[in-house]
Amino acid sequence: MKTKSSPDEIDKVIARNLKYYRKQRSISQSELANALGVSCQQIQKYEAVKNRVSASRLHIAARVLGVPVCCFFMSFNSKCF
Repeated sequence: MKTKSSPDEIDKVIARNLKYYRKQRSISQSELANALGVSCQQIQKYEAVKNRVSASRLHIAARVLGVPVCCFFMSFNSKCF
């Protein structure tokens, strides 16, 4: 039986940055959920690192939030752009 692995550090960075850019742009979880084609609860799970964000959804989120995809992988002490 396959066990669910715990999130690693990059999963946490992505979740933190997703929430940061969403709030910075004043976009609600519902608005982002609609843009990504997922439920509001799924956005909550992404931001709480309970679920991992797929590459395709991360790509859409980057377009919606107006940031390059690489920004989701950067720590706050790094400059994205």
